[in-house]
Amino acid sequence: MRRLGSNLFKLGEEYAAYKNFRMDKFAYEKSILVYFCSSNADKFFLRQYERTVYSLKVMNIGIIIIFTDRAAWMNYTEHS
Repeated sequence: MRRLGSNLFKLGEEYAAYKNFRMDKFAYEKSILVYFCSSNADKFFLRQYERTVYSLKVMNIGIIIIFTDRAAWMNYTEHS
């Protein structure tokens, strides 16, 4: 019973962290983009890339870095 309570508490903590993370739209979109890039899922990467660029435009970010290929994106993520 104690283990069940502990697991429920951990789940609640993870949910709270996730909910706070979701509030930052760009960080959320970027993390999904990094995941697809690292898993070599080109089809999903390109779709997520378009969503991320769109969210930057919606947020009126002045500077938008456009990556033309996976290598440029990987180089950027390694240094950021």
